[in-house]
Amino acid sequence: MARLAEGSFSDVFAACRGIAGAGVAVAMRLAAMAALLIGLATPVFAEEPVTCRDAVAESNWQAAYQECLWAANNGEVYSQITLAYMYYQGQGVPQNYAQAAKLFRQAAESGDALAQNNLGFMYSNGQGMLQNYVLAHMWYNLAASQGEQTALRNRTHLERLMPPAQIAEAQTLAKEASARSSGALASAMPVNE
Repeated sequence: MARLAEGSFSDVFAACRGIAGAGVAVAMRLAAMAALLIGLATPVFAEEPVTCRDAVAESNWQAAYQECLWAANNGEVYSQITLAYMYYQGQGVPQNYAQAAKLFRQAAESGDALAQNNLGFMYSNGQGMLQNYVLAHMWYNLAASQGEQTALRNRTHLERLMPPAQIAEAQTLAKEASARSSGALASAMPVNE
């Protein structure tokens, strides 16, 4: 954070919140950065900044939400997965399977095997989205191809519930997805929510 000259922070904060159309946490970050840039503040290094990992390790769910949200929105996979678990379990936030699935998808599309397995599980069970065994199998395939043993077991179990044509379709989707770069993965996926 930054130490601000008296009376200036509220002006900078109000301007940043109005410009960003953002919530308080985002506006606070913008205001502190703006104040530093225009010389109204000087950095204060009395405390180490709290990170998503720190807050989770301390079970400080309010701080974990704020820090993980910021990092997840900036593409940090660990934070996307952490927030997804928080929403999935209702830990520090109201339980929301759809939001958990969205965050697992972001991390899965970045190539994270754990997130791919978890997204497959949510598709398999219809949690936060319509149940879709083909997409569940595809995500399990992608995760298993990276050595994720739970995904391998989940895929094997799911195959007992699927006709051979669906398994073949899922395998084709997985091959196509793995041939693409991780950034293009989303465009190959039918959205079934």
